[in-house]
Amino acid sequence: VYAAAGLIPADGGWKREGCATLFKPGTERLDVDGDGRAEVVLYLGPSPCFTETAGGNIGLFQRGADGRWVERLGWPPGVELMATGAATAGFADLGIANPGGCMAVFRWNGQGYAHALNRAIEPGGCQFR
Repeated sequence: VYAAAGLIPADGGWKREGCATLFKPGTERLDVDGDGRAEVVLYLGPSPCFTETAGGNIGLFQRGADGRWVERLGWPPGVELMATGAATAGFADLGIANPGGCMAVFRWNGQGYAHALNRAIEPGGCQFR
């Protein structure tokens, strides 16, 4: 998964090509398509290497037909990824919590996850989004 994310070992951590930030990635397993095989969530950041960052950025990796890990989320900013309880085309809708009480909701589009809407998880949480 680290290689699929473009990470290379460096100085006791991990770096991405063209980025000076040293990452200490966090991982989590989550079965988003209900097939009994977990996908891998990768947490990076915060870093100026991403155009948006709110405490970090999140990637989701799924095994492709050839067995290689494929990124399916696009590195949106956030601090936590969770299934929302709803699903689209058999894939769990995913929520990404951000500081400030706004959760971005992503839905499966047949190739990966795309931003669908923002949901306030605290009063006024998405007021400026």
